[in-house]
Amino acid sequence: MRDFFCETPEIRRTNLDLYPPASSSALLVLCAIDWFDSSELRTPLTLLSIAGLAIALGALNGALWQAAFSLTRYLKTRYRLALWSVSVLGAAIWLSASLGAFARIGGRYHQLAVAVIAFSLIGALIMSGLIAGFQPSARFHSGFLVQKGRLVRWGLCSVLAFSAFILVRIDATVYPELYEAAHFALKVCALWPVMFAFILMFSALASVRYLRAGFWAICALLFLFSLVTITESHPRIIDEIVKRPWPRSVLYAARAILDFDRDGYSPLLAGGDCDDFDSNINPQARDIPGNGIDENCFMGDAAPVRRDEESRVSFNGPSPLNVVLITIDALAPSHVGVYEREYREQGKNTTPHLDQWAENAVVFHKAYTAGGWTSIAIGSMLYGRYPRHLKWIRFYETESFAMVRRSQTDRLSMSDKILKLFPFVSPRSGAPLPEMLQKRGMTTLAVVDDEFTEVLSPAVGVDRGFTHFYEVDHLPEHLRNDRGAAEQALKALKAIDKTKSFFLWVHFFGPHGPDRLHKGLRIDGPSVQDRYDHEVRYTDKHLGRLLGELRAYEANTAIFVAADHGEVFGARTHIHGQSLVEEGIRVPLLARVPGWGSLHVFEMVSLIDLVPTILDLTETLVSTELDGISLRSLVEQPLARRNPRILISETWRYDKSGGLLLDQIAAFDGRYKVVYNRINQTFIRYSQLARNARPQMLSADAIDPLRAYLGRYLESTGGKLDLSD
Repeated sequence: MRDFFCETPEIRRTNLDLYPPASSSALLVLCAIDWFDSSELRTPLTLLSIAGLAIALGALNGALWQAAFSLTRYLKTRYRLALWSVSVLGAAIWLSASLGAFARIGGRYHQLAVAVIAFSLIGALIMSGLIAGFQPSARFHSGFLVQKGRLVRWGLCSVLAFSAFILVRIDATVYPELYEAAHFALKVCALWPVMFAFILMFSALASVRYLRAGFWAICALLFLFSLVTITESHPRIIDEIVKRPWPRSVLYAARAILDFDRDGYSPLLAGGDCDDFDSNINPQARDIPGNGIDENCFMGDAAPVRRDEESRVSFNGPSPLNVVLITIDALAPSHVGVYEREYREQGKNTTPHLDQWAENAVVFHKAYTAGGWTSIAIGSMLYGRYPRHLKWIRFYETESFAMVRRSQTDRLSMSDKILKLFPFVSPRSGAPLPEMLQKRGMTTLAVVDDEFTEVLSPAVGVDRGFTHFYEVDHLPEHLRNDRGAAEQALKALKAIDKTKSFFLWVHFFGPHGPDRLHKGLRIDGPSVQDRYDHEVRYTDKHLGRLLGELRAYEANTAIFVAADHGEVFGARTHIHGQSLVEEGIRVPLLARVPGWGSLHVFEMVSLIDLVPTILDLTETLVSTELDGISLRSLVEQPLARRNPRILISETWRYDKSGGLLLDQIAAFDGRYKVVYNRINQTFIRYSQLARNARPQMLSADAIDPLRAYLGRYLESTGGKLDLSD
């Protein structure tokens, strides 16, 4: 053992007891800078609450550093360097793996994966060198860098502060809602340099040593204060904390530490766990109705609800109408001329063909999707039910974008690795719309383009009920786009038996990223929205061909045009599914139905209304309980008085092991929207009437119709997704 340890048994007094106050100061400063960088209102009670958490968590982090340096200071230099290098490099490898970099080597994102691994390793080497410089040893009792001259120390403080500033800016501006592991690493790598900077400053100030005795007592008192104030009965405090990245991270870290049964939820700090001695009881558990136990810690035990899952179809004679349903992936109504004046012929002119067709159509101005992702939105739309009223199957997306069941994962090639879990609707959910129409004698056809993904492939069951199912990605490469989708739809129309009624579903992928350049089409500039508008023009061009051909069928055909979900625009990209903001869930919806004429409808509707509407128009009766309503009454009786309607939309995201990264549900009535984050247990209310309206936090027991409706929805579904293999 002598080979590993120093010969000198006695080591002079170190500065290790400075690490807890230095770490607390560092975390407090980072939270304060983040907080005061915002224009949001702040209450003194909230400031004290988050300060208590920051100081306590910082002290814990500093104590861990103190213990680590105490245990390693007797090691010989080469072994200390090896230990820190291996530890930090291991963390870099974990980060690269968490971001899926290794799984993407040799694939579509090979260069990006290599860059992520390279930056992680470079950062690890820099950090390991920094740690070694502060490591106390027999020769440098306070650390090599700490014992340098005053000028060097203050210069190093400046470098450390500047490095932390750069990392904080990257964390705040680069994909702020994505890549949780990367943002965690950025925060840690920003905290440690600031902590080391405080070590340099505190080591030069003798007066700091007199504060050490009472430091832990102050930490304990402030932490107890935070435990008392951060509760469900103080929603404004939680509201102000979760809005800012650093205070939010501190809160979530404290909750994780206080999660005693390790089920992901804490009974303290408004963490939502009502029994922290039973890991089967927590806000993500599925509530079993009628067993007397509130498994999901929400509104008590759920009452038993019976749903008829078997769809019994009845009808009299052939359908009076054919039906064509056209969906466009990620088409934002704010970029469609019929919805926004700026995008009409005199302006950006993104959708001239759709705008012209809409002149004789019913335009629904407040249409919403039930899901933020295509997999949720299309599944919910084809079943006419909200997502949690359906049953789901686990699929896994691989590096090659294949979708496989768990039983198929052991057959993957060495180069094809699992990236994430994707739920898709299970056959146990009953019959989708095409199967209902098929049972009543209609020919059912689908032409779908999901481009590089398989979210609309037969592999995940989307083809259920279709007599003919055409995939655009099976066409020649130059036709695997909106042009190919339109041409395949036109061929399908010509091949239909004209003696039978039919249902045709066509899905265009165009506006969904990645954006491409199409020759001969207008592009206004290099911005994210300019590139998106260019893609919309390309989709509209080929959509116009299909709509033009459908004119010959309009006498006995109902035609619907919609998007599966909206799109949210940032400075660098456009995304969806990451939140339930208006731009992400509001969709265009237009209809040309014999006898409906042209009309603008401003009442709220949902994509789940398409199933009952189409069943109504085709005179098809089913026994399945649906969540949607027929739009027929809104069109045929536009002046009738109706009760205010509340709609549901939700989004979720899983990692490859099945862990929830995102789980949000919204209930809204056209005036307000309440979003429930099931992971961090917060209810936030937004105004739907004003753009950029400031969100308001609701308490857990707030008397609010939207929250009550959302609660009933969750209780009727058990809360947790019904997910199986």
